[in-house]
Amino acid sequence: MARYAVTTWSNREGQEDLQAGLWTLEAGERLAAQPVPGSPDAVFWAERDPLDGTLLLLRNTEEDSALLRWDPQHEEVLAQVAEGAQGGCYLAVAPDGRRLVVTAPPGGWSLFDSGPAGPAGSVDPAPRVPRLLAQHAGSGSGPHPRQERSHPHCGIVTAAWDAVLMADLGTDEILSAPLDPAGGFGPVQVVHRTAPGSGPRHIVPGDGVLHILCELDSTLETVRVGEDGALTRIARTSTVPEEFVGETWAAHLSVSADGSRLYATNRGHDSIAIFDVDAQGVPHRREIVPSGGAWPWFCLLVEEQPGDAWLLVANNRSDAVTRFRVTGDGGLQLVDAVPVPSPACIVATAAATAG
Repeated sequence: MARYAVTTWSNREGQEDLQAGLWTLEAGERLAAQPVPGSPDAVFWAERDPLDGTLLLLRNTEEDSALLRWDPQHEEVLAQVAEGAQGGCYLAVAPDGRRLVVTAPPGGWSLFDSGPAGPAGSVDPAPRVPRLLAQHAGSGSGPHPRQERSHPHCGIVTAAWDAVLMADLGTDEILSAPLDPAGGFGPVQVVHRTAPGSGPRHIVPGDGVLHILCELDSTLETVRVGEDGALTRIARTSTVPEEFVGETWAAHLSVSADGSRLYATNRGHDSIAIFDVDAQGVPHRREIVPSGGAWPWFCLLVEEQPGDAWLLVANNRSDAVTRFRVTGDGGLQLVDAVPVPSPACIVATAAATAG
């Protein structure tokens, strides 16, 4: 049976769900969830460390941020370091597991060494404590009322670029910083500007392209990566119906393992947009389906084997995780849901193919 950790977090006035801690989600014939006693509260984001299977947690009390290493098997914190900024919102681990990047607006973003791995065969290796390598403070603003200052939101470490790529929601910029073999990173440069006021929130790499989900105008922008590293916009599509006039904020983007499909969530419209990606990397919106709840903050695409895929959705304001079956053509069929207070992020606690 597949098992997941669900983080809980809320910024709703009067809500006490910041204290709801971690929950364990079991995806069997029916979804089942239960709280983990004594687990860290106010965890906004989580990622699985590919080196040892522990979970890296980003705790955000809105007053400060902390980076924790969590053992899901024994349900205990192994290490904790102060992130050094307020509002931690995103955490990404490099493909090799050796480095990770944390974003915490308005403080900027930080690059960490994930900590030395213990010797092979160790019975009780010392906990791996992340070590700060370098930090960058963002600057600038944008034309939208929510863009008064820099707001780095999503940073990823890419092997193809050998760099940190960062989406700054506050300045409509995609930034790049080359990794330094000795630790840290080189000069930070703007490599792409999204549409004014769009607010890039989430970056997902594809085959020779980058898909950028923009929060403030709920669009999906795709850029082609040239041989010289230059980025050229090749598509920009709305993730909500063109006739929609209400308030909505795009939240999360998941991609299939083969890069042929994208799933984007919208908070407010409370929906999931499904895109087919053609051979040139251009996404084409196929349909938009209800998220099965309110305020879909996050979605996790799980592809256990060919023809057996699921989408788990954290509907934050209806206090539930919903599960969709991915059909053979990439469509979504709602299967079931389970109550979880203010779910914010979902991560597999064992090796799995997830996007």
